Amino acid sequence: MPTHRIGVNLLWLVPGVVGGSEEATTSLLRAVGDALDAEAGAPDSRGDAIELVLIGTSALFDAYPEMAERYSVLTVEPRGANRVARVVAENRRLASTARSAGVSFLHHAGGVVPPGCNVASTVTVHDVQPLDLPENFGVVKRTYLRALIGRSAHRAKRTMVPSAFVRDRLVERTGADPQRIDVVPWALPRSVLAASSAAASAATGAAAPSADSGGVVDRLGLGGRPFVLYPAITYPHKNHRLLCDVAESLGAEGPAIVLTGGVGAAESDLRERIAALPRGAAVVRLARVPRADLDVLFDAAAAVVVPSRYEGFGLPALEAMAHGRPVVVSSAGSLPEVVGDAGLVVDPDDVPSWADAVVVASTPGAERDAMIRRGLRQAATCTAERSAAAFLRSLRTAVNS
Repeated sequence: MPTHRIGVNLLWLVPGVVGGSEEATTSLLRAVGDALDAEAGAPDSRGDAIELVLIGTSALFDAYPEMAERYSVLTVEPRGANRVARVVAENRRLASTARSAGVSFLHHAGGVVPPGCNVASTVTVHDVQPLDLPENFGVVKRTYLRALIGRSAHRAKRTMVPSAFVRDRLVERTGADPQRIDVVPWALPRSVLAASSAAASAATGAAAPSADSGGVVDRLGLGGRPFVLYPAITYPHKNHRLLCDVAESLGAEGPAIVLTGGVGAAESDLRERIAALPRGAAVVRLARVPRADLDVLFDAAAAVVVPSRYEGFGLPALEAMAHGRPVVVSSAGSLPEVVGDAGLVVDPDDVPSWADAVVVASTPGAERDAMIRRGLRQAATCTAERSAAAFLRSLRTAVNS
């Protein structure tokens, strides 16, 4: 059978900046690597052989050294540190770099097919937020993405999306052919998969927060009061202010609300709102924390909340269910699709309903225990193997079309 040498364009992936798509992409590549290793051990069960070559910056591979150990890599260094330099590199140097390494097909994992890259390709569109919520983007980025998302979906041999929500929005906003769009759900990080297995196999105790053997919760100043967790960069659509309103509504009787994640455009507004909260309303802003600490916070949280107004997938909700935590999510975007019947789904503007839901999800009892059991079942269907199989199936369809 032929071997297809396929490049994966990761030049868009700036560690610590691009949000959930970074975690999703790196986790997917790990899962795909496992799938390709399994295929190599059972050659009669595979389709055409695939060899992936990752193309990114040295900073990316420094942040993820295991990628360079797992795959062949090609580095392209933009002539400058800003987004424009990266876009120029994609358009002027990506194709020649790929061809010089014997790569004749590319997968663009960052949402667009660069117009100057004339190599047959597939593309992953993580969401169509630049078309649906253009006000969340600066002028240059908004103009570039609005011009290219639809064009990329029409140009690519196949388009991969993380959810049916994104597929439907892409079709509606760009007229893309739904028959050429494949849903490739995001894969959970490996550490979360281990936590999911441990939570699911526990006969009892899943309803209680896990012990923090490493002292992370105390080190971060969170000991003594139950808390709910929201891990998200402070972009405007992430709707952090709603949780401040919830904390004010619940006062000292409610759980603390812990906010992790990088700094986005709404950071200053959020910090001003936190500073204005009355005594007893606890909102703790921790900013970005290491992955290992985040896993501990998932385990220690009474519940996880995701009030975002727009998500192409909603990885924190899936992570929460895998950790055996109850989830409360917004009714917007793909979040209801991700949680199914496992979580509480609430309008992103309804503060009283959010306050009620947070109390239900964080208070020990039969209802909370049932949410946890449903969440573990839901998370168990969202395996890394499923994601890798969908990705490789889409790639093979594209290269053979």
